[in-house]
Amino acid sequence: MASSGWPQWLSERMRLLGFRTSSELARSAGTPVSVISRWRSGNTCPSLTQLRRLQAPLQATMLELLVAAEILSAEEAQLTALPEPPAPSYDVRESLRRDPALTEDLRRVLELQYDALLALAAARAGDRAAHST
Repeated sequence: MASSGWPQWLSERMRLLGFRTSSELARSAGTPVSVISRWRSGNTCPSLTQLRRLQAPLQATMLELLVAAEILSAEEAQLTALPEPPAPSYDVRESLRRDPALTEDLRRVLELQYDALLALAAARAGDRAAHST
């Protein structure tokens, strides 16, 4: 039976790193999507071989993965706590470029909308700064 902490840790890590679906992680890790889905639902835990495949896409050390999957306890791993996950290096434009489902025209539209949102956020931040002084 799978651990209770693994599904939560995996889902949170995926969110932090910009994986929106199990399919995205499955492609990145070279693992069937059905396997990722079983991990996320808590039905199974990954094997050591599967954990090795997750290291790069989840930006985690093997030790972190072993503890997250509860194969080792934090004490056995001589950790006082799991290290904080790295700040996501999520690049919207890069994600749009890599998404095979997007046509070039739709990709351009989304990039323009993203730029407009960034400009709006910057303008609002500037307005707040001006009103607070």
